[in-house]
Amino acid sequence: RYGVFIRLTLATGLRMGELLGLKWEDIDLRSGMLQVRRTLNRLTKMEQDSSGSSTEIVFQTPKSKNSIRSIPLMKPIVEELKQWQTVQKQDADLAGTAYQNLGMVVSNPLGMYIEPRTFKDYYDQILKASGIGHFTFHALRHTFATRALEQKMDSKTLSTILGHYSVSFTLDTYAHVLDNHKREGMQLMEELFQPQVPTASVYPVIAVPSGSG
Repeated sequence: RYGVFIRLTLATGLRMGELLGLKWEDIDLRSGMLQVRRTLNRLTKMEQDSSGSSTEIVFQTPKSKNSIRSIPLMKPIVEELKQWQTVQKQDADLAGTAYQNLGMVVSNPLGMYIEPRTFKDYYDQILKASGIGHFTFHALRHTFATRALEQKMDSKTLSTILGHYSVSFTLDTYAHVLDNHKREGMQLMEELFQPQVPTASVYPVIAVPSGSG
């Protein structure tokens, strides 16, 4: 059910809190642009209330201005999000008056947001069913960044998409990928330092048989 959000994260590098805080008003499916404007997190309460719980779900504005950003969406992701809207409409029809339309992109069958711990359980179930082993959710963000650099995305653009506070942080975090790029670049320069071996000149020879052969 929630595989679309694994692929969305692989295609954007979103943090989990950013993914779970998305609302449909943040996504323009016609232009294929996603806006990161808020995060959803479970935080410790300042004061414990009568419920006895020491934590609560909080919607927050991203802590840094760099985290508030726009991310272009690839066409296959746009199509999957459109299909997900159809799933949400089916959920609403089945739930009837119990459905609460909060405008969340990531929602449960009743239209409510999904908290990080619950979504992590869904994520672990997807990994187990796929049989590819266990990876943290953050590994999806790391994979996006690594593949972007391998495909020659410039570090400034990647840093902006990831919402890093500086390009230098991006370079330091993914230095291992950039080292490979540097080796590839130096290989292109290698031919300039190869000794040039002169090739023998080739001339055509015309043979005319004599009378004796």
